[in-house]
Amino acid sequence: MEEVNSYETGTPDAREGLRGDFAAEYARKHRAYAEKFGKEFADKLAGRGFQQGRILDAGCSPGATTIVLAQAFPQSEVVGSICPVRSCR
Repeated sequence: MEEVNSYETGTPDAREGLRGDFAAEYARKHRAYAEKFGKEFADKLAGRGFQQGRILDAGCSPGATTIVLAQAFPQSEVVGSICPVRSCR
């Protein structure tokens, strides 16, 4: 089975209409930054002794940071939520 890169193809909604085009373009442009942030955050967590547990990535957008954190801590439960900050309080 061929691996699908969601940053290139987008979600089904991202392949249709203006909103989806914006989301796919945003994800493409910000992927490297989000991955760098995820690696830096994973390093900080590890530096404080975190090995496994639960991680909530609130406001994760397309999920690049969430993926990096899940790869860095494979024994952890990592959840990405696209909720607006006001709703996450």
